[in-house]
Amino acid sequence: MVPLVSVITVCRNSASTIESTIQSVVRQTFSNIEYVLIDGCSTDATIRIVNKYRIHFAQIISESDSGISEAMNKGVSLASGRYLLFLHSDDCFLAQSSLESVSRYLLSGADIVYGPIVFGDRILKPRGFGPWTFVKTPFLHQGAFCRRELFREIGLFDEKLRVCMDYDWFLRAYRAGVTSQYFPFPIVRMGTEGLSSRSDWKSVRSRLEEESVCQSKHVNSIVGRVLYLFWRLPYFIYRRLRSP
Repeated sequence: MVPLVSVITVCRNSASTIESTIQSVVRQTFSNIEYVLIDGCSTDATIRIVNKYRIHFAQIISESDSGISEAMNKGVSLASGRYLLFLHSDDCFLAQSSLESVSRYLLSGADIVYGPIVFGDRILKPRGFGPWTFVKTPFLHQGAFCRRELFREIGLFDEKLRVCMDYDWFLRAYRAGVTSQYFPFPIVRMGTEGLSSRSDWKSVRSRLEEESVCQSKHVNSIVGRVLYLFWRLPYFIYRRLRSP
């Protein structure tokens, strides 16, 4: 039997995009789905829009939080699906059959089932787990179905992180030796306005600094730390030259 999938949407003041996200979920042909929404106490029309679709939600919470990481952790605690997928308020499924098309890959029972996503006019292909995971994220969470029990086994998202909480969690998963399964087609279009999507240097620098924090947490060897020192400076310079 295809496992239950919990789709978790985290939002705050997302009136301009939330309806498209919700519609892309409720129109799925896949039936074994649970929809959870965590709102950060929006002050715009977000909740009014959400309430139009209340019948489609298993859980809705609207309350203040310390940031995206805490909101995502709330979603994990409320979800009951075997697999969790985080689809934020400016992301959407590409087609009504998106979950249906990936459902057979979930039968593998892998800890993380992942694939490419669409970002702007590009398809971003994931690297997958490997030594490169210690340098860059192996995949984006919008394209990664994570086994719910894995959050109990390796812990929740680090609420001190504002941008790279998923990368930190994937590093923990990699070090724990989790299993993974790849599917070769995109099912999600990622929004371009989120904190992790912005290309201005201030946003890029913030992400790189948090990546460095994550890497320092998970690399304990002297050799590894020395290699990071030689890699970070040229990479920071490279990204600075590429940023507007």
